Amino acid sequence: MILDLKPGKDDTNPATSGPVTPETQRALKCVARERCAQYTKHSWTTGHDDCIEVNNELTLGSIAYALAGIGRPMHAAMFYPWGKENCPRRDDTNPKRRGLRVLLVKAAALLIAAIEQIDRGNVNA
Repeated sequence: MILDLKPGKDDTNPATSGPVTPETQRALKCVARERCAQYTKHSWTTGHDDCIEVNNELTLGSIAYALAGIGRPMHAAMFYPWGKENCPRRDDTNPKRRGLRVLLVKAAALLIAAIEQIDRGNVNA
C-alpha cells in the first residue's frame, strides 16, 4: 500500500500544503487498510460496488456506521441499506471490534468506495 502524503512542489493550496500530522497519517492508513479489507476479506470488488450503488447504498451505509459510532443506533438503522438486522452498533465493551474509532474508519472506507465509484464514472456526480 502506497500512501504518500507529502505535499508536492506544485501544491500551492494552503489547506493541503501544511504538515501532515502523525495522527492524520495513522487515520488515513487505517482507512486504507479497511478499504483493502473490503476487497480481500469480504471479496467485494469494484464491480460489486457498482452494482449495489444504485440508490447511494455505499454513502448511506457510511452514514449508518458514523451514526452507530456516535451512539445513535436508531438513527443508524434509518440509513443502513443492507437489512436492519445487520445494522452496525457501537459496543463499548468491545471497542476493538465495535468502538467509535472502528466504526468511523468503516464509515470513511465506505465513503472512499463511493468516491471511487464516481471517479470510475459509474454514478451521476
